[in-house]
Amino acid sequence: MVMRKAGRTVIATLLCGSLAALTASSTALAQGRGNSGLPAGAGNPTANLQQQINSLEQQMDSLTMQFEALSSQMGQGSDRKLAVYDAIEQKVGDVVGIQENVPWVLLQADKRTFVLQVTPQQLVGQFLWFGDSACMGPQVYIAGMTLSPTARVGGANVFALAAVHGDGTVYAADPNTPPMLKQPVGSVMDANGRCTVAAGTQTVVPASPLPLNLNSIYQRPFTVR
Repeated sequence: MVMRKAGRTVIATLLCGSLAALTASSTALAQGRGNSGLPAGAGNPTANLQQQINSLEQQMDSLTMQFEALSSQMGQGSDRKLAVYDAIEQKVGDVVGIQENVPWVLLQADKRTFVLQVTPQQLVGQFLWFGDSACMGPQVYIAGMTLSPTARVGGANVFALAAVHGDGTVYAADPNTPPMLKQPVGSVMDANGRCTVAAGTQTVVPASPLPLNLNSIYQRPFTVR
């Protein structure tokens, strides 16, 4: 019994460490946008993205009770797994961690394993960046993690980085993909599918669509239990 509890502790520590690295990336991305030289006001994507962050924070409040239950179970060493379900009781995936009161759900598609954050109304991934100015592609990238050429700073990722397009399609990068430094970009799509012109350069990884459309499969709201 002692060995089994110790094993769970090690696994939980590793998961939280990995997911903390994913969440910490949003700060790095925000700093990158702040140094992009874009004009202040409506033409700067930072303002729109901040509005999305505020909206997501409000949605997260309604999940507080469920998060506390998760923390309690982890503290008691429970073997029961929590999972995410949609409005018609379809299982989305298992909860593999929690970061700042936001659960992470594990999904798989097209032989890729990735995680998304869960709010009542959304499954949230990283930001999608495009080579053109209208969020059309064909050059599509993901940025949002602390990408770096060296593994010690970021580098290769065990999980495939994932993002959710406004139409519900999941985009993912291959795991362990070396980042592309100072890649020219022309636009960015936020968590609500809004496209904003954002000319400049970003550290990114190439992304491609998966045969998975969240809007066509799942119905909101999402719950954790």
